Amino acid sequence: MAAFDEARALLRASVLDCFSNAMLATAPDGSPLSFRGYVRSQETEGRAVYSLMTDDELPEQSTMDYNGKPYQLVFQGPAQGRGNDESQLIRQYTMNLIQAGVKRGWSEYPDGG
Repeated sequence: MAAFDEARALLRASVLDCFSNAMLATAPDGSPLSFRGYVRSQETEGRAVYSLMTDDELPEQSTMDYNGKPYQLVFQGPAQGRGNDESQLIRQYTMNLIQAGVKRGWSEYPDGG
């Protein structure tokens, strides 16, 4: 492993040790996924928007509970830093609240939404 790759791995581990917690998600097949990460909250037009930050790669359509509510995780890309910088260390997942209507098979959106 190159010195740069080793340094990046150490930095990733340091960031997660300082800011992350052990978390649990559920894969689409129902199997549990244990990982380390943290949730970042952002206020947009009066609503809270949550993003999951982790260095783990989670399967598409994984779900997790946060503050007693179920969320579907959607990979957004590398975490955004200040300005136009993208993290090479941390992945960002958008947390979409799973609504009761979608669970029951109806939604105002054709794809369930």
